[in-house]
Amino acid sequence: MAWKVAGADQYIIWSVDSGGNFLSNLTGVESGSSVTIESFENVFHQDLNGDGTIGIPGSATTTVIESAGSTSLAQTGSNFYFLQSGSGPELMRGGAAVVANQFAPFAPIGVEKTATGYDLAWKATGADQYIIWNVDSSGNFVANLTGVESGSSSTLKSYESIFQQDLNGDGVISPSAASPVASAADPGNTFALQHDTSTIGAQLAELLAHDFFIR
Repeated sequence: MAWKVAGADQYIIWSVDSGGNFLSNLTGVESGSSVTIESFENVFHQDLNGDGTIGIPGSATTTVIESAGSTSLAQTGSNFYFLQSGSGPELMRGGAAVVANQFAPFAPIGVEKTATGYDLAWKATGADQYIIWNVDSSGNFVANLTGVESGSSSTLKSYESIFQQDLNGDGVISPSAASPVASAADPGNTFALQHDTSTIGAQLAELLAHDFFIR
């Protein structure tokens, strides 16, 4: 845990156990330019001293690729990390870290936390091709959630609401395919159904004709 003196160039790092209890000081009171503080920036994946660089200047720095939603995708050197509140797992496949250009021309463009781990989006550089990975909570590749998809595919678009990101660059974040189709028709708690095609089934039309609204 990093602390800073308000209005002063002084920092200190604590060690805290999994229950949130203070254990010890990992540093003394350090200036922001100290090698000690700058080296801890790589642990926190955060520019603690505000110098615009994560880590010791001239060493591997961290670049945030995408930060929409609750999870950020960051690259440090050639490695990728899924960050929430400044920390998170490294992207792995087959027991080894995934590195930049390993799956060229595809490069990761977005990540989002799920109930079981993460969804990770890749795009082919210079091409309209995308693929989505499923990754576990420790950052390990599990499976492909899609094949290689074009940006106009309904499959790819359905993931945009999960990532909270315009993956295909068309200026729209498409809703999930599982989005509800019911909406309020008036302020009196009467609801009707919206349909996204030009044809309404005969049974639905029959219900509407007899005013079978949900109240």
